[in-house]
Amino acid sequence: MMWIVIIGIVIIVLVFATKGKKEECPECEVPEEEPCAELKKLAVYYNGKALNQSEVVKVPYNTKVEFKAVGLDITGTKDACINGSDIVWDKSCSCTYWETPTGVVNKVRVNNKTLNTKREVWIKHKNGVTFAWKVEVV
Repeated sequence: MMWIVIIGIVIIVLVFATKGKKEECPECEVPEEEPCAELKKLAVYYNGKALNQSEVVKVPYNTKVEFKAVGLDITGTKDACINGSDIVWDKSCSCTYWETPTGVVNKVRVNNKTLNTKREVWIKHKNGVTFAWKVEVV
């Protein structure tokens, strides 16, 4: 009877000991990630399209419209990592409201019905890199 208990304990120990081990697979190596490029430019995307500096985006009155910030290297071709807390969203008109003051993705709304008025908005990274464009109520 004692042998059965000892054999049972040994089996349990062996099962738990082999459960924690990872199988090694030389072909399964995860490729090393490239380090982030140094942030030298910012880009803003609206509806999947990159905006140009000073481009005018037509927005519906008092409706939230989403923008996404992307960091780029000096050539503008390689992504640079950006942290949302390092990005500040700002505006030139008190009738323009950002959903949050920081972040990589943000939504803006304009609650002034005046048409044909282009209101400047921009994002600024803590290192001073800025990107500006305009929103206009239609």
